[in-house]
Amino acid sequence: MNRFVVVILIVAGIFGLPYLFWLFQGNSGVSASEQTREELQKYQGMNWYFKHKKWDEDSPLELSLLPEDVTKEEWDAAIDVEQKKKLVLVQPINWLGVQDELLKREIEDFTGARSTGWVFRYFDDLSSSNSDIPESTMALQENWDYNGAGYIFTNDRLEKVVVVPSDQPLEQGVGDQWTTSDFQGWIEVMDASIEEEVSFWFRLPKEVSNQLEGVVEGQQLPGIIERSHPKLHTAYMAGDFQQLESPPGLYQIFALTDVYGFFYKNRSDGFYWSTFTDELDRIVASAKELPDEVEKRNEELTYHSRVGEDEFEIKVNDEWQTFTVKGVNIGMGAPGYFPGEAGISEEQYYRWFQQIGEMNANSIRVYTVHPPGFYRALKRYNEEHDTPLYVFHGVWAEEELLEETQNAFNDETQKRFQKEYQDIVNILHGNARVLPQVGHASGTYDADVSDYVIGWILGIEWYPEMVMGTNEANKDIGDYEGEYVYTEGASPFEHWLAEHMDDVIKYEMDTYNEIRPISFTNWVTTDLLDHPSEPLEDEDMVSVNPNVVSLKGVLEEVGQFASYHIYPYYPDFLNVDKTYREYVDQDGMKNSYAGYLNDLKKAHKMPVLVAEFGIPASRGGTHVNPYGWNQGNVTEKQQGEIVAKLYRTILAEDYLGGLVFSWQDEWFKRTWNTMDYDNPERRPYWSNQQTNEQHFGLLSFDSMKVKVDGDFKDWTEEDVFAEDSSVQLQVSHDEAYLYLNLRGIKETDRARILLDTIPNQGNQTVGDVKFQEGIDFQVSLDGEDSRVLIDSYYDFYHYLYGNDQKMIEPVSTGQKNSGDFTPIYYVLNKQLYYPELKKVEPFQFYETGKLTRGNGNPSSPEYNSLADYEYSEEGVEIRIPWLLLQFRDPSRLEVIGDVFRDGVEASEVTESIGIGATVEMEDGEVVVLPGESQELPRYTWETWNIPTFEERLKPSYYILQDAFK
Repeated sequence: MNRFVVVILIVAGIFGLPYLFWLFQGNSGVSASEQTREELQKYQGMNWYFKHKKWDEDSPLELSLLPEDVTKEEWDAAIDVEQKKKLVLVQPINWLGVQDELLKREIEDFTGARSTGWVFRYFDDLSSSNSDIPESTMALQENWDYNGAGYIFTNDRLEKVVVVPSDQPLEQGVGDQWTTSDFQGWIEVMDASIEEEVSFWFRLPKEVSNQLEGVVEGQQLPGIIERSHPKLHTAYMAGDFQQLESPPGLYQIFALTDVYGFFYKNRSDGFYWSTFTDELDRIVASAKELPDEVEKRNEELTYHSRVGEDEFEIKVNDEWQTFTVKGVNIGMGAPGYFPGEAGISEEQYYRWFQQIGEMNANSIRVYTVHPPGFYRALKRYNEEHDTPLYVFHGVWAEEELLEETQNAFNDETQKRFQKEYQDIVNILHGNARVLPQVGHASGTYDADVSDYVIGWILGIEWYPEMVMGTNEANKDIGDYEGEYVYTEGASPFEHWLAEHMDDVIKYEMDTYNEIRPISFTNWVTTDLLDHPSEPLEDEDMVSVNPNVVSLKGVLEEVGQFASYHIYPYYPDFLNVDKTYREYVDQDGMKNSYAGYLNDLKKAHKMPVLVAEFGIPASRGGTHVNPYGWNQGNVTEKQQGEIVAKLYRTILAEDYLGGLVFSWQDEWFKRTWNTMDYDNPERRPYWSNQQTNEQHFGLLSFDSMKVKVDGDFKDWTEEDVFAEDSSVQLQVSHDEAYLYLNLRGIKETDRARILLDTIPNQGNQTVGDVKFQEGIDFQVSLDGEDSRVLIDSYYDFYHYLYGNDQKMIEPVSTGQKNSGDFTPIYYVLNKQLYYPELKKVEPFQFYETGKLTRGNGNPSSPEYNSLADYEYSEEGVEIRIPWLLLQFRDPSRLEVIGDVFRDGVEASEVTESIGIGATVEMEDGEVVVLPGESQELPRYTWETWNIPTFEERLKPSYYILQDAFK
């Protein structure tokens, strides 16, 4: 054969065979729309990859891309799976450019990748001459004098930069397989909702991660986070991994990625060839495994729970088992967020479920739609544990709308309520997309938890005036006759409830062929009993009677139950009713709570669940109970003991069980006797120890920067505020307290710490000492008589109830600098007439400024959560709740203003507070801080919108853990 021809054939084979192999290899199994292919032109690496792998026009799997400046319209289009399954590749998003906070939250929730705001990069050269380091980054530090290799971490939102010199390179890998990373771009620092969803990691050198407190946690950082949904797979990439120096002109060559991966390791795009194309292969393979369709409707009527004569039953492995309810209510509140902002992450929910399960609880209740992470975490927890957590799901009714209209039948209430429960039905079956709406959770709900939802509890605590208004406006409506629910002798409001109960059942039956037991929320205020001993007319004005509502048809197979919120201290008749006060409980003790439970249970034709009960462990109190089961002003240990006692009582009175209120503390809450003191727009940003509604939880959120226990190890030299030769004053703070520390005094010394919190007010003379500023508060340390005192002019309690509402004698006529300080009181009850006792109880109050000595360290066996101060041989440390110092919002230094000038809503933002002290020593010497100048040194702090805290299980958790065994 001609040598030339041979050469031609050899050359043709060398170049032609790779093309032929490419031509006959399978395709990617991925399709793309024309618009997506146009968008791919901006992403050279991904465009080249999919052309090399070949598109499959007939594939049921379609590619979607999410650009860094994503819009709501682009997001909606990317996750639309009506026509095809989707593979959504997410490039690092410019979160600063995403102005829609609801969109940001939905993307993070859907992908499982939560932005921290930080990005980082490893540089061989950190010097200012390196053009790869942005000038804007170097400008964040006053002097940029680095040399050699290292890491730069920067946060545009916070305008911060952290530089860690190091010649140790970044690593990458999965599991135990780690190699030096050849990625040369910026990497977004992400938190993964579920660690198992991280398919590719970066790892920092330990010497670097140790210097990054507050920036990153640990050494490993997610590189790619993947999450599978029904018909959709997402891959969030923490870096621009697809970047290419210059893509090859040819893509029709078999195994070309392997060739480039071998020869181009040291180029800037070496990561693309050596790593990223392999990762894309794996991501595509995962997406192709998605099922084409997900069947949601049951072929046969399905239910997993039912109500027996006096008990719940759950179907487990096709067998019905008795189920005594022992659980907790979970609200939507988290520090820094109002409930409608859905600030609880999937990771938090999962951790909470673990702790709730370990507490020996078997159920949880939610009041409304939670974010998708709740349902995903619940499904994952229950699938991973032998004993699942079951759910009672609520349907929220718009309180403000009901109060405004005083008629539940108004069109807007009807429409919103119906949409709420239809959404929830679809959510429980993992088949909902709830569009963002201010004040509501939203997102894509694809976790089917319907097997674990054992009952509906519709609605809220009904306001008596609204119920009366509904009944008056709809007098002639008559009884309700539905497909599954009917009434006999119902009031119009009871008709309204039955109608919506029927509609919930019908919607789930028609859509999913599934049913579950049903109830509606009720409380003592609207129970079906008469309470002649109740002093407040509104508390016994009207009844909402579950007995007039009955079931029919297939719904009879699962049954109904009554649900009540029942607390031991409210309404007031529970404390004074003679019959209830004489009732003897299971422990042989008089127990009005048990007496009421017994009466209520006998009045119902159906089983009853105590859907809320509990006691808050707060410093501030509101209602009192004859047995000390008070609303507030109880320790965390007492909280547990009381709640355990109440639970035993609930079971002894033959209820279905009880759900403790609540799992977590909720900072956004208000209490009637402190709500005029604080700023309602800023409640979630700080922990108000004086408002008991915030502290019902078994789980607290606190930083306890200083653990007031007499051990001064929490204090540093930076906290020194004022001192002389014998006495030193230190000051610190966190989201809950102002901390004060006086070193060098004894228990027998009499000390006063003086605070100037608002300018142009206060008393300038304290004892025999004159000060340049007015003193607004004294912290008087005098043995068992220790207390906080307030300038009478600034005393908000006496102004509100004395000068303004004329219920008590005022202590000030409006004269500033009177020299008078008064104790600090809170109201417990306004004047009441008790009809059964035929007596008037006067205005009731207590001294909230009285200080309690004790050990405030949760790790101590002597822990007292109500402790305000403790001595040691070194001195005394004190913590003062912010509201006790009349701070409306410490997170922005807002205090109650000049009330005599501006009234009860008076507010002022102060720049700082003055703090000093006088100490009368045992030998008669008087020490004054700040010394002869008598000008108080000023203490201030940075404002915050993101509170710092740690989760802590209270002692009450462990007591309930034992009670629930």
